[in-house]
Amino acid sequence: MVNNIWLQKGMPKAIDKDVTRAFAKRLYKGTEAGYGKAITDIRYNSPDYKMLENLRNNVYQFSGAKNYHQLKALTEALVTPNGKLRSKAQFKRAAKKLNVKYVETWLNAEYDMAVTSARMASMWQDIVGEGMDTMLEFDAVLDDRTTDICKSLNGVRKPAGDSFWKRYFLPNHWGERSTIRKGVSGKATPDKKIVHPEKMPAMFAVNLAEKGLVFPPGHPYWDGIPDDVRNDALSLIPKTKRKK
Repeated sequence: MVNNIWLQKGMPKAIDKDVTRAFAKRLYKGTEAGYGKAITDIRYNSPDYKMLENLRNNVYQFSGAKNYHQLKALTEALVTPNGKLRSKAQFKRAAKKLNVKYVETWLNAEYDMAVTSARMASMWQDIVGEGMDTMLEFDAVLDDRTTDICKSLNGVRKPAGDSFWKRYFLPNHWGERSTIRKGVSGKATPDKKIVHPEKMPAMFAVNLAEKGLVFPPGHPYWDGIPDDVRNDALSLIPKTKRKK
C-alpha cells in the first residue's frame, strides 16, 4: 500500500481490500464479543440476526472509510508542509508514523468501542422485547478516571422510551466504562434535576443501538468518502451460513 502510493505519486483509485478486510475482521470480532453471540449461531431473520447484520454492515463500511482516510493521509504525506516532494526514505518514515495511528492506536480504541456498542445493542434488543416502559438507570463507574460526562448522568432513571435515551444511551465517549441498569425500581428522574454534560462529543449524542450502528454517523471517517467506498467495503463481507 505504501509502496504503491510512492510509485503512483497519488491517491489510489480504490480502497485497499486486504487492509479494509483486516480492519473489519478485528472490529467485527469485538462486535460479536460484545454482543455475546455469533451471527452464525443465530436463527436467520430473527431480531438478533437482523441487529448483528446491521452492526456488521456498519463495521465493514466504517473499515472502508477508515482505509480511505488512511490512504488519503498517506498520499498527503508524499509532500512536506512546504509542498516539497519527500524522498522515498522520508516518505516511508512519515508513512510509518501514520500507520501506527491507524493500525494500532486508533484501531485499539475502535475495537473497544465495537465491544461496548455491541454490548449495548444486545441490551437494547432485550429492552425492546420487555417494552419501552422498562425503567433504565445510568450507572457510571465512579473513580479517578470517571469523565464529567458520566459523573453528571450517574443515577438518572428514565423509561426506555424517554427521549433522554436517544441522546445518552451508551456509549457517550471513547473508552466508555459506564453501563445501563434495566428493570430498576423507583420513579423517573425529573428533567429539571438532570445535569446535562457540557463537554460530551456531539457525535455521541445518538442512540447507536436503536439505529443498529457500532460507530456514530458523525465520526470524521465518514466525511467526504465516495459512495463506492461504502459499496466496496460491503462487498468484502463473507457469506454467512444461515441457521434455520
